Amino acid sequence: MKSILKMIVAVVLSVFILQGCGTYHFVQVPEETKVSKAFDIELTPIDMSINDAYAGFYLSVTNNSAKEVKINWNKTYYMEDNETLGTFMFDDTRFQDRLKAKAPDAIASHTTLTKYIYPNHYAVHYDHGWTNNGFDTGQRGILLTLVTNGKDINQTVILDIKSGEKEEK
Repeated sequence: MKSILKMIVAVVLSVFILQGCGTYHFVQVPEETKVSKAFDIELTPIDMSINDAYAGFYLSVTNNSAKEVKINWNKTYYMEDNETLGTFMFDDTRFQDRLKAKAPDAIASHTTLTKYIYPNHYAVHYDHGWTNNGFDTGQRGILLTLVTNGKDINQTVILDIKSGEKEEK
């Protein structure tokens, strides 16, 4: 029985390796107007080759201002083809807690916060946790809500993901 299971796993892995996973490339859609030069925001899709799609994003936010800034995760949304489709979850989020209120992340003056973020929209529960079904081609991104001096500042970063080789252009 164990040898049959090992053989099945070996065959499945071989198919993935020989077939090769589909590839994508992405480009950031230029912002029409920059709301604030006080922040640098970078968004990079995270590859999830088992589903041949992207699982989420690697987010980097640099605070260039003289004051602390917070990310309000409860008002930060996953964007897909110009629509908001829910909030994000993180590596340490339990599946059953994914829709609960999230604590903000503080970014001190002249520092950078980096974090892996995953759209709740694609989260799927399994026996021992969760995974993300992922997203493929199209316009995907984030409506990021930063809070400074008690005011919300919304920043949108959209990536145009297309079929082809995975490379940043």
